[in-house]
Amino acid sequence: MNEPLRALAIVIPVHNEEEHLPACLAHLAAAMDRFTQCAPQVELHAVLVLDRCTDLSGQLVRDRVRADARFHELPGHFGSVGASRAAGIQRALELSGASPVATWVACSDADSRVPVNWLTVLLAAARGADAVLGTVQPDEKELEPHRYRQWRRHYRPEPGHGHVHGANLAFNAAHYLRAGGFEPVTAHEDVGLVRRLRAAGARLQATAQIPVVTSGRLTGRLQGGFADYLAGLESRAQLLGR
Repeated sequence: MNEPLRALAIVIPVHNEEEHLPACLAHLAAAMDRFTQCAPQVELHAVLVLDRCTDLSGQLVRDRVRADARFHELPGHFGSVGASRAAGIQRALELSGASPVATWVACSDADSRVPVNWLTVLLAAARGADAVLGTVQPDEKELEPHRYRQWRRHYRPEPGHGHVHGANLAFNAAHYLRAGGFEPVTAHEDVGLVRRLRAAGARLQATAQIPVVTSGRLTGRLQGGFADYLAGLESRAQLLGR
């Protein structure tokens, strides 16, 4: 790491996720508790970015903010997951008393559940790296068994993997800013950022130690996201004769 870690910000975009949000927030709070036990000197914030929510997501977020001072609400009409992530990181850096070079940002999604050791493993992996790429796995309860088997055949959660997921991604804030941040796009904002981080000379580390469970739905909130990937496994399997 460039200098001792002084602040860690978690940023999660939220767009009509009332079904998944309670579990997301509960798992995130548990991971934050674990991290604070291990690193009580590190300032810790979570920014929940509400983008054009018309369901109960806003109320769920406000309840969490009132109950836990580590959580912050950022409502708005951002229009894309890329713009939401970027706005959340900007807000997190405004909240922090640390410099970007001493700050890390961890990203996940409102339809996802992080493991309790998520933040501790991410930051351990970050020693000697400028960004850490994690893996995901779809929720088996939401995915038909044959589709889950197809996913297992295609996905390789191994050390040094080549996967990029906004639901499980962390980076040093100074390197993020140097790379131009998240672009205001509706999909693949995570892939674009990692590409630019790599081009700027950032050191990347891929870990499979902390898979994040994400929704197994086949119709997602955006086009070209993980739900579309899962839905497309059927046609790929047919082409391969499996």
